[in-house]
This record gives sequence, structure tokens and C-alpha cells, in this order.
Amino acid sequence: MKDLRDRLYAHSDIPTRGIRPLSIDGYPTAIETLPPMRLPKEDVLNLQMMIALVRRAVAKQKRKLLPAVSTGDFGMPKPPQLPPFPRYGPYE
Repeated sequence: MKDLRDRLYAHSDIPTRGIRPLSIDGYPTAIETLPPMRLPKEDVLNLQMMIALVRRAVAKQKRKLLPAVSTGDFGMPKPPQLPPFPRYGPYE
């Protein structure tokens, strides 16, 4: 995995990329295309396992936070209650 990262980012090879310069509203820019990535099956399986572990950890944290979020207290003291606003006029 690190080798793939190094090849694509840290030590990228510009000739393998397609670069098409263009101008948008007078500003120079470019469209860059990368060569297709081919990952070995073992790397894909490792990535899937890592993603599953992260998803489980996030779900566990969400379950811990659910009671606080559902009650809205977040472990903070409740603010003092204000008296009701007095109503005046013909709509009482």
C-alpha cells in the first residue's frame, strides 16, 4: 500500500499523466488525467478490512453518544428557565 502511495503522490511521474491546458474566464488552468489504478486482490481485501474496523469503531462511538444527543443535555448543566413572555393585546 505504501508503495502505491509513493508511486502516485510522493514520487509521481509526470509523463504518465495526461495534462490538457485550458483557460476559464481568462484564468489558466488544466485538466489532469491519471493512469488507471490496478490494485492487487490482497490490497483490496486489506482495505476492506480496515474500512470495516473503522466503521465498527465509529458505530460504537455513535452508540455511546446517542443518549446524550437524544436528551439534548450533552452532559452540560441545564440553563435557568425564563418566565413566560407576557402577552398583551387583542390576541390574548
